[in-house]
Amino acid sequence: AVLDPAAGDAAFVDLSPALGAQSRHIQWKYGLLVRDAIHVVSAVAGQTDVLETYDPDFNKVDPQQVPGCPPIREPQAKALPLFPDPKP
Repeated sequence: AVLDPAAGDAAFVDLSPALGAQSRHIQWKYGLLVRDAIHVVSAVAGQTDVLETYDPDFNKVDPQQVPGCPPIREPQAKALPLFPDPKP
């Protein structure tokens, strides 16, 4: 899914055979897992401004070597705790 902050929703990118082939190339070139390579090509196909992730495997990707790839960075917002503090 590609988030569209202006619209407040997400758009889904279909994994076409061409995107699948591009994903496989990125997987081999950067040593990514299949799902990570799919995230990269989805960001390219969705023309996103930035790909945000906490996954350090994405540090292997050089966005300047992947045509149309947005910058890849950690999210700028503070992560929410998984379990809120039970104290009032």
